[in-house]
Amino acid sequence: MIETLVGRVFALRDAVHLEHWRTGSYAQHIALGDFCDEVIEKLDAIVETYQGLFDKIGRVTRVPFDPASAMDAIAQHADWITRNKEAISKGDASLNNMLDDLVALYSATYYKLKCLK
Repeated sequence: MIETLVGRVFALRDAVHLEHWRTGSYAQHIALGDFCDEVIEKLDAIVETYQGLFDKIGRVTRVPFDPASAMDAIAQHADWITRNKEAISKGDASLNNMLDDLVALYSATYYKLKCLK
């Protein structure tokens, strides 16, 4: 399940980065850029912790994303992480906390995209 998370985050990050370049809003440009920078740092920490607890992750396949908007994609992915958190973390509390922190980044970015124009 960790491999699916990695594939989804990489695909989402790429879709968000493209939107970061296309937006005409400075606030959204900054919010999306910050998301792209921070999401990979958080994912790296999650994967390294997972590998320290369990074993190296397996083969990662990127999950294609064709979102209507970056905001929708971020909201959908946050929901997916929340629904699959226990399977991803294999019940480990530290990984659950890190996944919550990842979802918090998604939620803060969603807020910025929705409310800051």
